[in-house]
Amino acid sequence: MLGEGGIASSPGLEALFAALAEFVPGPDCRQDLIQLGLVRHRLDLLMARLAGSFADSRLWYEDGYTTPIQWLREEAKLQTAVACQQVGVGLSLDAVPQSIDALERGEIGFGHLALMCDTSAFYREGGFDEAAFLEKAREQNVSEFRKTCEHARHAQDPKGFADEERERHEQRFLKLSPQEDGALWLRGWLDPEGGALLRSALEPLARPSGVGDDRSREQRLADALVEATTRDHQTELVVTCTLETLAGWAGSAAAETEWGGLLSGEAVERLVCGGAALRRMVLDGDGVVIDFGRRRRLLSAPARRALEARDRHCVWPGCDRPPRWCDSHHRREWRNGAPTSVEESVLLCGRHHRLRHDRGWQLFRTGGGRWRAIPPLPPRWSSARSGLP
Repeated sequence: MLGEGGIASSPGLEALFAALAEFVPGPDCRQDLIQLGLVRHRLDLLMARLAGSFADSRLWYEDGYTTPIQWLREEAKLQTAVACQQVGVGLSLDAVPQSIDALERGEIGFGHLALMCDTSAFYREGGFDEAAFLEKAREQNVSEFRKTCEHARHAQDPKGFADEERERHEQRFLKLSPQEDGALWLRGWLDPEGGALLRSALEPLARPSGVGDDRSREQRLADALVEATTRDHQTELVVTCTLETLAGWAGSAAAETEWGGLLSGEAVERLVCGGAALRRMVLDGDGVVIDFGRRRRLLSAPARRALEARDRHCVWPGCDRPPRWCDSHHRREWRNGAPTSVEESVLLCGRHHRLRHDRGWQLFRTGGGRWRAIPPLPPRWSSARSGLP
């Protein structure tokens, strides 16, 4: 093939390569970036022209390729999406002469031009108003202009637009890859409708909550996903553990979920406290099941409504998570015999419930009826452990 082992450049490209080799950026890179952007747009336009002519020429077929896209991907080292765009634009340039001039003057970018070429194909001959689209392209960035073009496409062909939606929906997938320690790796893709619905559910839950919320956005989104998908569903989780684990004795084994993951005794207590649909399978020292206990220990529906009316939201200072997204936390540990009642319960969102159980925070109600959260004491280093005198 022509690309194997390199190919001699034309005199024009040699001059371009020489100019690029001599380029020295100035102290303020902003103007250089703008000018290089203009160069890139014009190079993309030139390549699109050549790609369109190349697609018509059938030279790619003589080289043993089945499509010009395949040739561009293998010989010109382009990504498939970029090769498709270059050929598509190159074959549609006759419909956008004004936009070509605007690009060469630096008024729009190649992304604008590509969207305009794609949109023009949805109009009958003579029906595409390039001037109107060009005016919008000068005012909008590429993302905004994409929406303008999509609105126009829908107006021209609503059925085709809906057909494309259905095609994208068929491409949806979610892959769950369990890890050996019970963790879960997620990978997936959602169509625009599914993506919008998911973001609408997650974004309100992913906002920073309360003082000291130092989670990254990715961590907040992960927590929001768990909250949104588990809060209102009556799923049951079977957890196997020993009496020693439930009692929190030192040296006891971890609890194990039905999916093979391990949980600490604190995690089991937090799940029970928060009202998770948890069924515990308790084993004795010989591995014999001695209890397949209650699924959960919850307030009755009237008591839960009374708790929500009293607390109105997560009581952690600075948190406004509504009752729907809160657990009914037992102020005293249920496993130690504390009763389940409105007086012994308080609303805590998932994050603050974890802080209370796992991070050593304490939660107190002051004389004025307000709640105060006290962080755990920092670890103290002894001179014997540190090796200091």
